[in-house]
Amino acid sequence: MGKSLNIKRCITIFLATSLLLIMSACKPVTNTSEEQISETISETESTDMYERPGNLSANSFYSFSFTDALTVENDDGIVLTGNAEKAVLCTVKDVPFTFVDWNDGNRNTSLFEEKPGAYYLKNDFGFPAVLNESYLYFDKTQAIPEKVELFWSDDGYNFNFYAGEMTKTEKYGKIELGFTFLEAVTAKAVKYYIYSPVGTTNAITSIKNYGTKTAERILISDGITYKHDAGYTGNAETKDTENKKLTDGNFGVYDIYDPSVAILRAMTTDTLMKRKVINIDFDLGELKNVSELHLSAIKDGVNDIDFISVKYSENGSEYKDFCMTFAEGENRGTGNKTTRRVHYAAMRNHTVSTRYIKLQIFTSSTVALDEVFIYGSENAVSEPDYNFNKQNIKAHTDILTGLNMTVNQSENDFTNTLTDTNFVGASSFDAENKTVTFETEINDKEKLKEGYLSGAAIFLPDSSYEYVDNTSVFLAVDGGNYTEYNFGSLYNHSVAGLTSVNTYFNIEVKASVKVKFVFTLKDNYSDKKLSVSGLQLYCGNAQKPLIVGGFYGFFIDYIAGYNPHHYFDKYRIYILLKGYKELGMELIISPNNMEYNTKKILAEPNESLTAKGYVKTSGHGVYDINKAILSACDKLQMKCLISTVLSSNYPDIQGTATDKKLFYQKVVEDSELLIPYLYEHCKDYESFFGFYLTDESCDQWLASDEGQGVNVFRTLYEGQSNIIRELDKNLKIAIAPAAWRSDTPANFAKNMFELIKPADEKTKPVVDIVTLQDCLGRENQITVSTGVYFSYEKYLDAVSSSVKSAGAEFYNDTEIFDIGYRGKRYTEIINSLNLEYKYTAGSVVFDLPHYFSSQSRGSFDSYKYFDFDYIVSQYVKYYSTFDD
Repeated sequence: MGKSLNIKRCITIFLATSLLLIMSACKPVTNTSEEQISETISETESTDMYERPGNLSANSFYSFSFTDALTVENDDGIVLTGNAEKAVLCTVKDVPFTFVDWNDGNRNTSLFEEKPGAYYLKNDFGFPAVLNESYLYFDKTQAIPEKVELFWSDDGYNFNFYAGEMTKTEKYGKIELGFTFLEAVTAKAVKYYIYSPVGTTNAITSIKNYGTKTAERILISDGITYKHDAGYTGNAETKDTENKKLTDGNFGVYDIYDPSVAILRAMTTDTLMKRKVINIDFDLGELKNVSELHLSAIKDGVNDIDFISVKYSENGSEYKDFCMTFAEGENRGTGNKTTRRVHYAAMRNHTVSTRYIKLQIFTSSTVALDEVFIYGSENAVSEPDYNFNKQNIKAHTDILTGLNMTVNQSENDFTNTLTDTNFVGASSFDAENKTVTFETEINDKEKLKEGYLSGAAIFLPDSSYEYVDNTSVFLAVDGGNYTEYNFGSLYNHSVAGLTSVNTYFNIEVKASVKVKFVFTLKDNYSDKKLSVSGLQLYCGNAQKPLIVGGFYGFFIDYIAGYNPHHYFDKYRIYILLKGYKELGMELIISPNNMEYNTKKILAEPNESLTAKGYVKTSGHGVYDINKAILSACDKLQMKCLISTVLSSNYPDIQGTATDKKLFYQKVVEDSELLIPYLYEHCKDYESFFGFYLTDESCDQWLASDEGQGVNVFRTLYEGQSNIIRELDKNLKIAIAPAAWRSDTPANFAKNMFELIKPADEKTKPVVDIVTLQDCLGRENQITVSTGVYFSYEKYLDAVSSSVKSAGAEFYNDTEIFDIGYRGKRYTEIINSLNLEYKYTAGSVVFDLPHYFSSQSRGSFDSYKYFDFDYIVSQYVKYYSTFDD
């Protein structure tokens, strides 16, 4: 029995479906047949729709989301982008699941228990194109989605640009969801988030995207031979003795014993990964411009591929990382419940010049391979110039802090309670003629040194916000007249009983600014007192409720199990960080470098560290992951903090406070070897920002041992800080203490001051940056209760003040996972950001690869990956509201 598709048809279908995620076939929820739908389309659809030039989607990739929550029928792989006259039936269903929280409790829930039914559909054009219009068509015989939202990507991985909700009209005898860009965008791919209630079926008939191509993608692997280091399994027909089954141009079967399928067994262990691998080497015959590699595998009685890594070389001996990727999608045969074809796509949005390609297939044992396709272009294609939204890491840009403000234009009525950065509680003011006015003037050149005013914010108790009809800020710059900036319907959010309203602008300022906030009350509330908690005006980078960076989490050493967050190559690191940069993030923290107790170190140890017993770890896919992160940060103009030594949690250290202090002194002794070594290792990278002191403290531990805990931790932090200050006084030093809310806010604040205060008037504080872990979500329930926000704000208020008093910058470490190690609810993340930003320049999160990435990873039938994608997509929409 031969393969079911020949070369000409398979190329077309593969272009349309290399990333296609399709569930096993099942009956649709209505009795409308495929033939009836096709007949309806044929009778009503105008051929003008298909003949319009500039369709970027023609015969291109498309992929559906999350297989367990979506069933797809009638898709032979060419329907939506190949001009076929039939519809693809997409049925949304809920997925129940049980997870165990860290208190060993079983939690029963389902994917769509707390969010609307949805799925996504991605369409990749190959190379970036100039995109003007995007359309998705639905047949009226089935349910029409409640709404469709459009995102786009310029690299094919990160869909971090939000276009908006698509407009619904009736056209060509069916329903068109369309979007026309006011200005053309550069896009490699688009992503449709399709909202349709659980149990409904949509009949999608076609995808159309119109614009101008920048390059043509061509197949360059047809018929080439290769070599591999695998063993053979199965019958004689499945042995790939001639090394041509993977490039013979035919694919599409579901039978692993088909004679054109190669069943291979991993016989080699990769030196970097320490995992079983199959290496397949392709010789393209001459230098080619390569942009993509796609692999189709079959799952039926053999193992899934864990992930693939692709390397490239001009000479066949010196290889560079091309891309590492995980399962991008699957196809199931019609009516076939057990077998599936799984697709892996390693892509770039540009070409590399290479003759040799090495495909590494990481697998525990045996896999069945269907086909490999390598694509490129006749001419070299350069990586696009990315238009990143430039940010600056500058904390506390509010220039009203500590100033007196006149009330209602009275020379005798002043207040400083609105500028003391204390937002717990509020001050009340009488209205005059239905208005309350606050004014001040700033002529401090130090405060105005950034040279531009960027925004303003007001903070009112929810009950008082109800009284307000209108609010404006008036600015008179450098002796000029007042200009009004109305808060109106701009971004506002309520959390912990406090509503914040923001407005943003860009106004040049040189020497002075007069500022006036005017609140106008509603007619029926004109006799009420207006309660206000705070006012802010920003010079330089405005404080916004956004994520400014985070931890780039990974395990320090090889793990025996499988965890997709642990494996990286240089390009995967770059493309992940590029996605975060697109969302305005600038600060990356590498959290693992050396373990004191296990004597493991991420970098190759020098002689002194080797003499101490330290050995290099492995299992990451790159030899030096710190340098890979720093190199990517350099290219992206980001900043990176490198971690120091991880030892023991405070309660795990045996003995008295004196014993624990002696233990930390020994950790500092090893730090005297590690930190200078890491400094030499990293100092030539522009993105090297400083060090993160890895051992964590918290309010409970600082107060432990009758209050001696703070002195014990100061021994550790000050010891490491002194080493760093001697090396380079300009390097930043950061810690991330946790607010467990076990001690009182006042005592925690006092201990934080004692922990980091300068040793004397001539020295800096022990650390420059404190990122306070909010620990929101560490309750017995899996939701964050309203009362916790009120409670945590008291800690924010107290600790931020003490940190600033000690001379350090205050950031917040927003927890984005819950007690089941799942991604925390999007609404809870946004509540945290809005609660915290008024005290700080923004929040870092723990951690980015694990809990804040929408890139395909691991098992695509796991609810958590759809959740990650959903959370990030919602944040992309949120971020777009702050677009400058």
